[in-house]
Amino acid sequence: MILSTQAYLTLKGLEGFKRNAYQDSKGIWTVGHGFTFINNKPVTQSTIINIPEADKLLKQLIEELELQLFPLILVPLNQNQWDALVLFVYNIGIGHFKTSEVLKLLNQKNFYKIPLEMLKWNKCDGVVVKGLENRRETESKLFRRPCNKMISV
Repeated sequence: MILSTQAYLTLKGLEGFKRNAYQDSKGIWTVGHGFTFINNKPVTQSTIINIPEADKLLKQLIEELELQLFPLILVPLNQNQWDALVLFVYNIGIGHFKTSEVLKLLNQKNFYKIPLEMLKWNKCDGVVVKGLENRRETESKLFRRPCNKMISV
């Protein structure tokens, strides 16, 4: 399964685009569509990226992320559930996802609790961040949205 075009556009909207590097809420240098690394090198204060480069890198990162997600998910999902998970994991990172309650609930087929659990990932250093609240709301709504297209991961 691959990320839908609509979810790809949603991800781009959630991440936004910054040509010049900036420090995120944790003080990590970030550029483009939320990139902290480019070509296996950390983003620095002087990093600059253009939109075509950023879009190409985003597609590559999504493909890599999906390959990492496939073996972790042991249950069939619909397209919206897959899309929501990719958006969620793109933001929190695969390492955090592997040990998350979201993954545990998912593989237990406890689909009702997953959106509620996703909403808990709205803090940075213990402080609620409005942008993360909004993002988690978008992801959890997408996860709950009915969809007839089922996939096998």
